[in-house]
Amino acid sequence: MATLSLLFLVSNPLIFGGSHIFQVNEPFLTSRNVATALTLLGLERMVRGRYAISFVLLTVGCLLHPLMAIGRHIAGLAAERFGLK
Repeated sequence: MATLSLLFLVSNPLIFGGSHIFQVNEPFLTSRNVATALTLLGLERMVRGRYAISFVLLTVGCLLHPLMAIGRHIAGLAAERFGLK
């Protein structure tokens, strides 16, 4: 099931934005793609308790594209606030 989910994410255009002008899986490399990947990896590292590497990944993601990394930052603050760490 996990493999099928990953295949779906890779192959699905995942359109967003007004008038569907943006895609997550764009056919070219942008800072948004890299920042999203780093942010998701940082979130996974945070959940597993690897806070130092999570902070590094978030920082690099923020430097590349702050809007893509802000969601992970909010999730980290919420986890800390509600004792989920």
